[in-house]
Amino acid sequence: MLVELLNRIFSENAQKCGYGEINYRLTEEFARVTFVKKDGASRVMLCTRSNRLIELYCRKNANELAYIENGLASRSSKCTPANGSIAVVDMSIDEVRAISTGKILKIEWLGKLDGAEDLDAQIAETFKQSNEWKKFDDMDDAHKEIILNSLL
Repeated sequence: MLVELLNRIFSENAQKCGYGEINYRLTEEFARVTFVKKDGASRVMLCTRSNRLIELYCRKNANELAYIENGLASRSSKCTPANGSIAVVDMSIDEVRAISTGKILKIEWLGKLDGAEDLDAQIAETFKQSNEWKKFDDMDDAHKEIILNSLL
């Protein structure tokens, strides 16, 4: 039942916001994405694909920033609509990651943000939500189903 419910959420989310829209919007703005990792654990990530936003908000020096941007370009070449993955920069840790669009539980579009304080507030909220989802990972299936049903 839990797997069926997750698949239903993934399917409904894909219909609401497909690969192309997610990929495009992430090149323009920030999003907080809640998804299921390959190992089955949930993850909440504050991310973007926008080089301009990465340059504005990344807390790394110029060499590290160039490394991140090159890593994003390299990872992006491996992420395609066919495999459903999108390369992003996780702004909480300033590292390149990939998201499987077929495993997204929830997306909160945050726009371009309003300065470093806004970014810090969004990172804090991301950690808060991440801690809530960690509790979810430890729940039994019956309780997980209740929470997942609330996402529908």
